[in-house]
Amino acid sequence: HTARAQLTRLAGVLQAAHADVREYILNLRAAPSPQQPFFAAIRHYLDDFRSNYNVQAGLTVAAELDEERFSPEAQMQFFRILQEALSNARKHSRAQRIAVAFAVAEGRVRMSIEDDGCGFDPAHAALAGGSHFGLESIRARAEELGGDLRIESAPGRGTLVVVEVPWPYPAREVY
Repeated sequence: HTARAQLTRLAGVLQAAHADVREYILNLRAAPSPQQPFFAAIRHYLDDFRSNYNVQAGLTVAAELDEERFSPEAQMQFFRILQEALSNARKHSRAQRIAVAFAVAEGRVRMSIEDDGCGFDPAHAALAGGSHFGLESIRARAEELGGDLRIESAPGRGTLVVVEVPWPYPAREVY
């Protein structure tokens, strides 16, 4: 009986490790580049995410948003934020649908990532500290771009991650 329980646990650990390796490979090959523009890279990433994890993932981009106005740094930071948010959804939320949207309003570009998963209590997550390293990584990346992070979630109600950054993204002087 104990051997069966340990084998079941081991199978679960192996499944999780396999999913992590697939995600790592997906993350490595999907980044924006001169050969793959920003929104095309995101669409490709979402397509792979959908086929790898059987989670519906869609992208909406405001018509007035010109991806060429995103600096390479901003593209990479937004892309890494998206990857972290989707990784969190895959690992923790049991989401079936994820909607990613880019919009512009009041001098800011907003990326929102919304899932229909199990949700969580953001106040409790803030108190838990180390167990929510991914959220801190997202916050740090948003702040690196001069923006901020907002998370709306509740147990049983899914999660909305919103990153807002000044737009057009301010170019940094290179010395």
